[in-house]
Amino acid sequence: MTEPPSEYVPLYAANAVADVARRCPECAEDALTVITVSVVVPDGSRPAGGWAVCTACNALPHPRLELPDA
Repeated sequence: MTEPPSEYVPLYAANAVADVARRCPECAEDALTVITVSVVVPDGSRPAGGWAVCTACNALPHPRLELPDA
């Protein structure tokens, strides 16, 4: 299988951002970390999704918290 030219191969980046204002619905601790995933394409970076994980109880994922104030 031949690979496409590198300018067409998307790159993925994940960023963990502490979100102490969010309370975990499982354990009620203010310990959610939001992970966002971006796809890097030739004309820029685009959001591709994300999720939240609780650092206190390891509850994963919290899909209703994928977007701020969702």
